[in-house]
Amino acid sequence: FVLYQLDWSVIIQELKDCIKGLLYLVGVVEHRIRVFRTDGYG
Repeated sequence: FVLYQLDWSVIIQELKDCIKGLLYLVGVVEHRIRVFRTDGYG
């Protein structure tokens, strides 16, 4: 089967990079929301 021929270390590394990218995007969005709220109330 094809899946067993894949290099799992490479797949895990790619997944880690994807997760890091998603966490970075979430952090940027949260930061923008906080700045927007402080600007709105300030």
